[in-house]
Amino acid sequence: MHYIIRKLELYADIVCNSLQDNGNGILYMCSGSVSKRNLDPSREDCLSNAQVLRNETGKSILPKGSYLFVQGYLESGLPFSPDGRPAEELYNAAMDLWLEFIWQEIEYADNLIYVRILQPEKAEQTGKQNHAAGIIFQLYRRTADSQQERNAIL
Repeated sequence: MHYIIRKLELYADIVCNSLQDNGNGILYMCSGSVSKRNLDPSREDCLSNAQVLRNETGKSILPKGSYLFVQGYLESGLPFSPDGRPAEELYNAAMDLWLEFIWQEIEYADNLIYVRILQPEKAEQTGKQNHAAGIIFQLYRRTADSQQERNAIL
């Protein structure tokens, strides 16, 4: 499956929980280590080293800024295996995200890829019990323009 990649400008930080969805999702930090000259990267180079982001209050923050963004559904149910390996859908989305940076000739700011997991509220269907609509994932990778703007402010 190929994903549609969007440019996204976050004008405010998104505050998430670290362990369970508070309505804003759970935020993971991963890395993408594909070099600019590697035209045939492994999927592990596109997305690896998953860690739950959290500060001393148990919250995690997706910082405001300019990103390339992709969203999809997890068919497999879990975003990461117990050993931290991303689900197949996340690997595929990360590859499409990397390709978009190449096609649009956009520089990424760093090796960080934010993975946000959202559990939608249960939807009701007439005559049936509530059921979960599925787990939504979102990948965000900061563009170099955003990093330059941030450095200028600091």
